[in-house]
Amino acid sequence: MKTTLTSKQVALLDFIQEQVRAQGYPPTLREIAARFKFRAVGTVQGYVRALIAKGFLAHEPEHARALCVRQYPGSRFHIPILGQVAAGQPVFAPENYSGSLPCGELVAHPAATFALHVRGDSMIEAGILEGDFVLVQKQATARNADIVVARINNEVTVKRFFMDSAKCIRLVPENKSMAAIIVEPPLDVEVLGKVVGVYRKLR
Repeated sequence: MKTTLTSKQVALLDFIQEQVRAQGYPPTLREIAARFKFRAVGTVQGYVRALIAKGFLAHEPEHARALCVRQYPGSRFHIPILGQVAAGQPVFAPENYSGSLPCGELVAHPAATFALHVRGDSMIEAGILEGDFVLVQKQATARNADIVVARINNEVTVKRFFMDSAKCIRLVPENKSMAAIIVEPPLDVEVLGKVVGVYRKLR
């Protein structure tokens, strides 16, 4: 009988594996809890026990960083889905885990990448359609003309980023029928990440 994993179990396994590759040792249970916004370490322990029982993890209790990936379900890293983002007018996107996408090999840094579900059609001329998932590399800065996910007063949107010498920011849609969002100081824009890919499920 083939052993199967839930999407969240795969996401945890992805994170552990990527941390080992990136820094040479696995994350602690607290680091895993922080990564997935679990309120209690006990939640992580439950997932770890399940992965050990299924044969995907090993654990040495005498060490703080004792998780070892024994086997991996396929070659693709899963990118966590953290909510929705508007490609029209901004809409609040709660950063809560809601599944994962099996496309980590499409990006350079899968452990630093998350996915958001696109609503709206303001980015259609950049090839980003309603219903797509944008793959977002976490970073707090952007260059002019980068497509970014940005937060404005707890509302999140995906747009092309421009900033002039006066620190005035324009978030420009890729839809000629729509106007740019202009944010002037002292108002602020928080860049959550740069869009590095698009994932689309064909029907």
